[in-house]
Amino acid sequence: LFSLGFYHPADNLWKDFPNSTVSGTMLHSSVTLSDNKIYNFGGIKQDGNTTNELWTFNPSGGAWEQKTSLPGSGRYGHTSFVYNGKMYVWGGHDGSNVSNEMWSYDATQNSWSQEQQRNAPPGRTLAASAAQGNLLWVFGGEGTGGSELKDVWEYDLTSRSWLQKSDLSASLTESAAIALPGRAARILVFGGKSSGMPVN
Repeated sequence: LFSLGFYHPADNLWKDFPNSTVSGTMLHSSVTLSDNKIYNFGGIKQDGNTTNELWTFNPSGGAWEQKTSLPGSGRYGHTSFVYNGKMYVWGGHDGSNVSNEMWSYDATQNSWSQEQQRNAPPGRTLAASAAQGNLLWVFGGEGTGGSELKDVWEYDLTSRSWLQKSDLSASLTESAAIALPGRAARILVFGGKSSGMPVN
């Protein structure tokens, strides 16, 4: 089953769209670019296979459209964010191994490019992430063999380099993060699991 709904904060109401013929996925990512379309990438399909497909949804017309797939294997549990009008994808799991690759998608060209990185962190999936301006932060996640991680990394999109920051107080996976607006970056990290147990 694939379902899609929109939440209207002013009215405190949900609006449901009709079920789509697009195959449902989990552990995918969604971002919105300047064309006001939703870009839904990767994840695990209902048959259990990892996908590299990219789909867009146009809220004004209610229609889905398939775009160019990510070259190579699929991804799930990855990080996605927007910078300079492009969608970026980092890390995730390809169904066999964790990844630390970074790719960008240019909607105007409908094409993917692999990004060069300096001092890239070890590969991981199910990490929390937040982006603001030209900076991305990644928190914890699961590494090789399902090991829980507590390291924190900062990526500068202008220099294309990573810098390790202070660790979390404990390992953390499947959590969420958001960068609060303001001149000085403040990031909230909340929820998830630590040592296999839910945290709040």
